[in-house]
Amino acid sequence: MTENANNALPLPPTGKLKAHLCWLLLVFVCGGVVGGVGGSTLTRYRMLAMLRNPGQVPDRIMPLIQSKLALDDKQAVQIREIVRQRYAYMELLRAEVYPSQREEFTAMHDDVAPLLNEQQQIAWTALCRTVEQRYLPQQPLGPPIDLIFFRFDVNEDNVLSEGEIPPRMWLRLSMADGDGDGNVTRDEFANAAAKNPER
Repeated sequence: MTENANNALPLPPTGKLKAHLCWLLLVFVCGGVVGGVGGSTLTRYRMLAMLRNPGQVPDRIMPLIQSKLALDDKQAVQIREIVRQRYAYMELLRAEVYPSQREEFTAMHDDVAPLLNEQQQIAWTALCRTVEQRYLPQQPLGPPIDLIFFRFDVNEDNVLSEGEIPPRMWLRLSMADGDGDGNVTRDEFANAAAKNPER
């Protein structure tokens, strides 16, 4: 019995054991923090990229949709087209709203500036410029007519037909069909927009 007790492995001193456990815990916590911050930063940059370039959103989210929903090839093609068309329509809405957003942002800058001293005004202008460059969406690709043809003129013949446009959107666009042939050309669209600027 005494022999077995003498052959038992010696325990490390309690102080050293506590120090080792503290170091391991510290390394574990630091790894978690670094991983969390890295993941958050990556997510933030992806979200900002999508905000600044909304036209890329369908291509960016389709792989996620396809993997999460386990879509077959036929579903993927159909859903990609729906997502593409809906985002194109959202881009059109954004093109209509964009000037108002810019006006509000400029108005905010102008309303705050008089309340500041000269140094604060310089800092405020620089801050607004940074926010504008980093966070505000980019200006749409030209007037709505260009966006519409860019997104929906699949065969690139500069003519929009009912089959190329989502049904609800076609109800609105078909009013520009000046000659009643069931198609809307760029000229017809431009003429209708000039007659009815709020479209």
